[in-house]
Amino acid sequence: MKSPTVLLIEDDRIAAGTLLDCLKHMRYRVAICATGAEVMPAIALHRPTVILLDIKLPDADGISILKEIKRAYEVIPVIVITGFGTVDNAVECMQYGAYDFLTKPLDYTRLENDLRNAVALRRLKEEVERRPSPETYSFDEMIGISPQMQSVYRVISNVSKTDATVLITGESGTGKELVARSIHNRSKRAGGPFIAVNCAAIPRELLESELFGHEKGAFTGAISRHIGCCEAGNGGTLFLDEICDMSLELQAKLLRFLQDRTFQRVGGTETLTADVRLISATNKNPLKEVEKGSFREDLYYRLMVVPIELPRLKERAGDIPLLATHFLEKFSSQNKKLFTGFSREAMNAMLSHLWPGNVRELENVIERVVVLHDGPTVTLAHLPFKVVHNGRKPDTSAGEREQPPSGEETVLPLSEIVKAAIRRAIEVSNGDISLAAKKLDLPEETVREKAEEYGLKKP
Repeated sequence: MKSPTVLLIEDDRIAAGTLLDCLKHMRYRVAICATGAEVMPAIALHRPTVILLDIKLPDADGISILKEIKRAYEVIPVIVITGFGTVDNAVECMQYGAYDFLTKPLDYTRLENDLRNAVALRRLKEEVERRPSPETYSFDEMIGISPQMQSVYRVISNVSKTDATVLITGESGTGKELVARSIHNRSKRAGGPFIAVNCAAIPRELLESELFGHEKGAFTGAISRHIGCCEAGNGGTLFLDEICDMSLELQAKLLRFLQDRTFQRVGGTETLTADVRLISATNKNPLKEVEKGSFREDLYYRLMVVPIELPRLKERAGDIPLLATHFLEKFSSQNKKLFTGFSREAMNAMLSHLWPGNVRELENVIERVVVLHDGPTVTLAHLPFKVVHNGRKPDTSAGEREQPPSGEETVLPLSEIVKAAIRRAIEVSNGDISLAAKKLDLPEETVREKAEEYGLKKP
């Protein structure tokens, strides 16, 4: 995928040069124009993904240019930048469709976040335009309009028409069981049972009994015959989650079952058969487990007839607004709350968060917000600290705290804001105080003194 294009509308040559270097460092392609008259032709020529608009131009009023852009190209996010920022200007720009309003000197970290989120939003809007039918937003119990999920839906549609063995891979929280259920519900076995077994949650010495059953007296505590999942799932689907946690001994017995659909209960001698489709899943890399010797290679190839790899949530960030809105509606209805949407700041924070727990983490966050707060709008103050600050733990020594549950915004002392800014500048400058001072637009001696005062060290 080619890099997104930023159209920079800036008449100050020095400021334009600085921004050009910054944007190229962020791996954007950049087109520049310096007057209002050049704007519309430049958009038609370069087809930018995002526009950076200086509100003070020599031949035109920036507000008028903003209106003209949004009338002709509503889908393009416009970030307004100015050296003469006022609250009235900011409100007016937002009313006319600006994505954000930044004042000079620019906070480049905020600019980078704005650009990344604006690009994600633009791509999401384009996906929506290409797929206007609501059916493409969801697939059974799954939600996602991203190309990665559309590909998963296509595989599910095709493989559900067969009895082929499926191996689903992906991190925890990506929805592996939802995929397995979707395959079952769309197959000719939909009228039969769907049995899910988590191989990591059952002690290894009991997992064989859980799968194949046992006879009375087979081991201490076996007071009666037990029918295993393979036998109970006859005519349906057996879903084995975390398959890589199965012992090598049991893997050999599962391989035999896959080859001829025969098995014996623990402690029994009778050979039984079961007509069950097997779908397995793992959050590990099965090939690496084969290389380590903890997973049988022949079983791997038996399971890997049709592979389905689920993307991490951060790899399909464009689906976050859809998922968040779905969960908000779901939990608001369950808890009789009146939430109807998200503030721009809250959505930007969720788009920027890495979501190590994937969709499950997002669902838990939204449920927590709904349970602890009241609507109608989810704001930045409602979100957990780790989401607002992208996974960082609260630095209680620096005065940072979890966002207050009452909904009011946290206001940090100015000294803490200065300390955080200097710390960040030194980090991104790899300890070079002189470079950090340039980034902050402060005298080098001031930055050096503050760094010593705050005890900031090289990264």
